[in-house]
Amino acid sequence: LSDDDSRAILSAFCAAFEDCTLWKGMNFDWIMLGTNGLPGPVSPERFRRQWGPTGPADIRAIGLEMPAQLGALFMADGSQIPGVATTAPLADNYPGRLSHAPPASIRFNDWHRDLIDTALCQQRFVASPFIRRHWPEELIAESLPYFRVQSYYDGMLQEMGPYRLKVTAREILSLFKDSNLSVLPSILLGSTGDLQILVKRMEAANQPAAPWMDSVLGDRNLTQENYAVAAAHFERALSGKRQEPDLQRKLVLSLCLSGDKVKDDSARKDLLSGVDADWDQVIAEACAPKKAEP
Repeated sequence: LSDDDSRAILSAFCAAFEDCTLWKGMNFDWIMLGTNGLPGPVSPERFRRQWGPTGPADIRAIGLEMPAQLGALFMADGSQIPGVATTAPLADNYPGRLSHAPPASIRFNDWHRDLIDTALCQQRFVASPFIRRHWPEELIAESLPYFRVQSYYDGMLQEMGPYRLKVTAREILSLFKDSNLSVLPSILLGSTGDLQILVKRMEAANQPAAPWMDSVLGDRNLTQENYAVAAAHFERALSGKRQEPDLQRKLVLSLCLSGDKVKDDSARKDLLSGVDADWDQVIAEACAPKKAEP
């Protein structure tokens, strides 16, 4: 959609719903949510129930591992979306307000950048009248740190536009060691959300493991801090001659973190040092002998 088309649709939507909000979906697919007469917030317990045993089976697998992460998908409410109030809404009597053809290419311009910018989304989330009225109060504060997490997902748009985010091995390690997240670190390590969901469903159906699953299972167990299990999967992936980036480094890191000194020394003989200074530094620190407690 062109900017004018997007604004015309959003303007019509916000004219129909007193509470209209815009949320991030997948890539450039954004989500409009609208309500009329919505009562106040539900209790935090009811909000979190979606992540309970009876909630959607794949809600964690798609990356929404914690209830507070949902808040970090917020982009703006109707009063905060730039240009909507001054754009004529799409209407049945005026279908010509939309372009006759989509843009020739996806253009990531100032309007998109303003709406997707994580820091600005966080500011609008805190300032939003809709959020203050309808979001459980304690979850507002809990949602704020996850805007930084969301910025990693936004950075995955780099192949579709000029938005860039360099993710280092140190950041990936910090994500799973210092938080309760495992899906995002697994994706940043090289897995995909779809593959993780597929593996989970194959396991639930007791289907036999396929060779390609070892690297995915290795990433998952590494980020869940099951280091010995992760190392075993990476070893099998390597023995099967899997050609995947950083597979050897992930094996060494898993062995170091599991405390398996013998296997770690053997695995590191084949590791090419200096190819990736960031990975090499993280591995060196993880594998350094631990200082004795005084």
